Amino acid sequence: ATDSLAPREQEILLLLSEGYLYKEIADKLAISYSTVRTHIERIYDKLHVQSRSQAVARMKPKVS
Repeated sequence: ATDSLAPREQEILLLLSEGYLYKEIADKLAISYSTVRTHIERIYDKLHVQSRSQAVARMKPKVS
């Protein structure tokens, strides 16, 4: 499901799944808070979800 996400969107989704807050993501990636919000809105649209927990649930399991 996450194949349709851009690399930056995948990076942000990973940080969301690790529990980072929007402001923490912005600081970590050196982008603005509003840019993070825009990326997250696009992630939710692409994954057809409405919350962080739904988006994280759509992530592919990591292969070790």
